[in-house]
Amino acid sequence: MERFNKSLCNLLAKLVEESVELDIFVKPALWAHRTSINSFIQLSPFMIVYDIQPQFPADQFQPQNLWNCYDANCGRIAKTA
Repeated sequence: MERFNKSLCNLLAKLVEESVELDIFVKPALWAHRTSINSFIQLSPFMIVYDIQPQFPADQFQPQNLWNCYDANCGRIAKTA
C-alpha cells in the first residue's frame, strides 16, 4: 500500500504544478496507475482484477491508411483541355 501511495503522489505531482483543484487529477492518475503494466509480472492491475485488456478511448478509432484512399489524381494538377 505504501508503494501505491508513493506512485500516486508522484503521478499527481507530475500532473499538478500549482493547481488548487487537485481532485480533478485524481481519477486520471488512478486510471494511469491501474492500466500501467508491471514490468515484473507483465500485467496491469486492471488486467489482474478484470481479466481483460483495458479499453482506451483512442482504441475506438481506426488509424487512417492513406494508401487505402489513394486517388490517381491525388497530388497532381488536373490538365485542362
